[in-house]
Amino acid sequence: KLVEKYPMLQSPEVAAALFKSKSCVTDEAKFIGSILSFTRLCCKSHTINFDEPPEGSDKKEDSKAKANSELLAKFVRLDQAAYTWFKNGFAMRPNLEERVQVKEGYVTKWETKKLSPPEQEMKLTAALEEACDVINRLMENQYFLERPQSLLFELGRCRCLKGESSVVLKTIANLGHKYEGFMNYKE
Repeated sequence: KLVEKYPMLQSPEVAAALFKSKSCVTDEAKFIGSILSFTRLCCKSHTINFDEPPEGSDKKEDSKAKANSELLAKFVRLDQAAYTWFKNGFAMRPNLEERVQVKEGYVTKWETKKLSPPEQEMKLTAALEEACDVINRLMENQYFLERPQSLLFELGRCRCLKGESSVVLKTIANLGHKYEGFMNYKE
């Protein structure tokens, strides 16, 4: 509500600062949603012209081009911050092992247990869906819609899209099956 009330806070720099905060790297869906909503609020009032200014333009055009260039630089910094945030939050998801307590007589110890293939499939599909949801929400902003390369690069490096080809294809197919085809994804 503060950002809505004070337009000067509606800046990609404010959103970039939020993404750079270590406390924002979380797997809590409610916090991720809040971070993305805040980012949309900070960016929605800005429009970037991605076209190159024509040569030989007048001073009025030059001042507009300079302002656009400065705004674009702010969004590039936001892109870098969002890219790092996404990488830190999603690169190693999901954890395909779990720590369990094992009792042997009077001794209790911790062991690492690998999840079964069906459990892994469920976790990988959920992680891919969450990562796609985050990218989808970021793409509500004009800059990310026009220049999604860094986020797509990081999505490709996520654990849910790494590993054996058959596992990756199965994960993608599971996500498509969940929505009865990708055309129905999150309508």
